[in-house]
Amino acid sequence: MKLVEIVWTDAINFPDKYTAEECAKMKLGDTRTVGYLIEETPEHVNTCSDHFLPVPGRADFVEQFGGVSLIPRGCVKSIRVVEDG
Repeated sequence: MKLVEIVWTDAINFPDKYTAEECAKMKLGDTRTVGYLIEETPEHVNTCSDHFLPVPGRADFVEQFGGVSLIPRGCVKSIRVVEDG
């Protein structure tokens, strides 16, 4: 699996009350996710932090993924391959 770094813009919730002037000064920030690339589609990029490999001869130890992140494609600014393995 490829190890990738994704830079993307995430939604931010400001939980207080603000004036119009204060709201106009609010900015979105970038988020950086590093993980194993599961899939890319036109709608999203799917990564995981843990990739559990199947164990030969053990039907109960199948390939699994942990720490899954599903990032909307429209939020993605860049994808860089860190390691192509």
